[in-house]
Amino acid sequence: MMPETISDTQWAKRPVRIEEDIIRSVFDPWLSWQSYSPFDFYGRDREESLYMRFTALESNDDIRNFIINFGFLGLQGSSLRKIMIEDEVVVEESLDEIRFEISRMRILLDLQQALTEKDLLKAKQALLSLRSVCKGRRLILISGVIDPDNPHWHDKNIDPENEWEIVRLDGYHAIVQELSHELQDVHQMLMYDFSTERYIGQWSLPTLLAAMYMMLSLDLQGGKILRKCQNPTCSKYFEVYAHDTRKIYHDPSCASLQAQRNYRQKAKKKKEEASQTSSEDED
Repeated sequence: MMPETISDTQWAKRPVRIEEDIIRSVFDPWLSWQSYSPFDFYGRDREESLYMRFTALESNDDIRNFIINFGFLGLQGSSLRKIMIEDEVVVEESLDEIRFEISRMRILLDLQQALTEKDLLKAKQALLSLRSVCKGRRLILISGVIDPDNPHWHDKNIDPENEWEIVRLDGYHAIVQELSHELQDVHQMLMYDFSTERYIGQWSLPTLLAAMYMMLSLDLQGGKILRKCQNPTCSKYFEVYAHDTRKIYHDPSCASLQAQRNYRQKAKKKKEEASQTSSEDED
C-alpha cells in the first residue's frame, strides 16, 4: 500500500543530450526544469510502474528518452533543490553508470522471480550475476557451498533441500541488502498543514533512483508477483495478477511473436527429420 503523502514527492526533468558516453542537461533560458511526481507512474492498474520501464531500457536512445521524460537518476548527488534553484547548473551522468543500475535492478527482479517460483538454478545464477555486476562496488555475500570461487562449492554431500534453503536465505538477504542501501536516505518529515489544521508526514526521496527502489520495495511488501516476459527478445517485466497466474508474456504481441518462432522451429525440425529419413531410405 502506497503511503498517503508519498505521491507528493517531487523530481525534475529537462532536455538532455548525449556527448560521447555522458548524458548532459541542455541549458535553455526559455525552458527551466519541470517538476513532477515520479509516483504518478506507480500503482496504476495494468500500467507499468516506473522501475519496470527503467529495467526495459536497451539502447542509448532509450536511456536518453527516459532521462528526458523522467529526469536524471541522481547518481551524482545532485539535489532537486540545487538544480531547480541554480537553473544554469549542468547535470551529467555516464551511460556506463546508468547501465550498471539497469543491470543491477534487472538481476534483483530475476532473483525475486526465481525465489518466488522456487527455481534453484535461476536463483543461483542471479546471485552469482549480482555479485559479478557489483564487483568493486559492493560486497555481495554468497555461501561457500554455492560459490564457484570456493574450492568446496561442488560438495556432493549437500542435498537439494538444504541447498535450496541456503540459496533462499542468500537470495532474500541480497535483495534486502541492495534495497536497504538505496533507501537509506529516504525518510519522512513531520509537517503541519495549516489549511487542514493537522500534522502530516512529508516524504523525502533524495534521488529518482531511490524513488524507483521505493516503488519496488512497496510492491515486495505488498506481496506482488513480478515476472520477466518469456519472449527472449523482450526485456520487460510485468505484474502477475491473482486471476492470471499462468501469464508468461507481458502483452499479446510478445505471445504471438513467440508462438510464430516456436512454429518455425518445429517446422524446421520436422523438415530436417524428414530429410534425414529420406537419406537413410536411399542408403
